[in-house]
Amino acid sequence: MVFRGFNKTQSVELIHNRLTIKNTQYKNYGKYRGDIKEILNVFTSHLNDLKNVLTKQVSIRYIDVILPSKKMELSDYINPSLLPFHPDFSKETMGISQSIAETGENQFMVIMTEEVKASVTGIPGRWLPADMLESDQQAVLILNPYLEKYHSPKNYGILNTDHRMDFTEDVEWKTNTIMEQLDGLYSLSSQFFWDAITEVAKQEWEESNE
Repeated sequence: MVFRGFNKTQSVELIHNRLTIKNTQYKNYGKYRGDIKEILNVFTSHLNDLKNVLTKQVSIRYIDVILPSKKMELSDYINPSLLPFHPDFSKETMGISQSIAETGENQFMVIMTEEVKASVTGIPGRWLPADMLESDQQAVLILNPYLEKYHSPKNYGILNTDHRMDFTEDVEWKTNTIMEQLDGLYSLSSQFFWDAITEVAKQEWEESNE
């Protein structure tokens, strides 16, 4: 089942044994957290089957698209150590850099940075990691990237963090328990994001979100 909002910027998917909540108009964690809690409460209250459901994993995933402006390169926005390796002899480099960080017991953060070439039109042709592209057009969400300062056709970046906790024991589905785990995952995800981007990126990010 897929439920999509009228503005097509948020969806709730219940597919097989996984509940996924997506939002393409993320403002801050406080607002997003409130939406998640409300959705979890609805599922808990109205789906009787959930009384027998156990929580096996909780995760939070952030996708950030970085678009360099005229005088900047991708390395001016993201810590260069996170970017794909650039050989000195290369005229242009594209690719994916990935690492997995153990952040606690049965808790991992998968970090992926993609350097992507703009499409033939000179603007980004893909905003999401390949595994996030939606094949069902009825479930596609609208993306409104901030393109005002992007200097076409520079390579752009997709910074992707997936922070997850696996439960090795049976944990009963409870909204408060899930939210508590989610808060912990968010805290380290936020810390990583601000450590991963440069002062230039922070300044432009603040300007675009005023």
